[in-house]
Amino acid sequence: MGGKISKIIDNAQLVPQQTPLVAHDPKFAVQQSTHLLLSEKGLFETEDFVIKNIVDNTEWFKLIYKFSLSDKKTLFDMAGEPVANIKNKGYGLRYTLSLFKGGDSTQLICKFEFKEVMGGIKANATLQNQATNQQVPLNMYGDWYQRRAVIFIGDPETGGQAIARISKEPAKGILHALTKKKGYMLEIVPGVDIALMVMFCLATDQFHEHLKAKQKAKDAKNKS
Repeated sequence: MGGKISKIIDNAQLVPQQTPLVAHDPKFAVQQSTHLLLSEKGLFETEDFVIKNIVDNTEWFKLIYKFSLSDKKTLFDMAGEPVANIKNKGYGLRYTLSLFKGGDSTQLICKFEFKEVMGGIKANATLQNQATNQQVPLNMYGDWYQRRAVIFIGDPETGGQAIARISKEPAKGILHALTKKKGYMLEIVPGVDIALMVMFCLATDQFHEHLKAKQKAKDAKNKS
């Protein structure tokens, strides 16, 4: 893959954060690198799915499948308590998903805004760091068809620091071996809220499904 998106991803070097980035709970800003395995179906899983660290096998989160016509999607901890949820709050000029703390819509954490760009997608959000009470801008650049992306604090073109990397799991990797599902890896640097990074990925999964549905509709129209 060539172009601007590819160069940003290829040149990114992950930077551990001395000051914790906390969006949900300080316990999620773990002090070691975390390597999580996620399903490509993300929030569209049709059965329960556990998100774990493949290095030490620690189980962190689970997606509990519940049939619902609601657009709200919720991430749970291993005790079954809701950590965060995302809702589609309207497209506007960009596809926007709102991230809320817990299981309801009373505590807004941030809004993920997505747009399709040449060579992939770009997303951004601004949230208040619970550890410092300061506003923190996040940016993500990636090719989600290949599950290849990087999340930054700040803008990588003006000195932003890479804090998480997404990469596609091999065709016969761990997740496929265990469940026959397609998966991808999420590597997060020490000091960054892993729940926030997971929700960023799940929101991107949802935007990716939106793009696929949009393209499918366009193809169907062209055939008619």
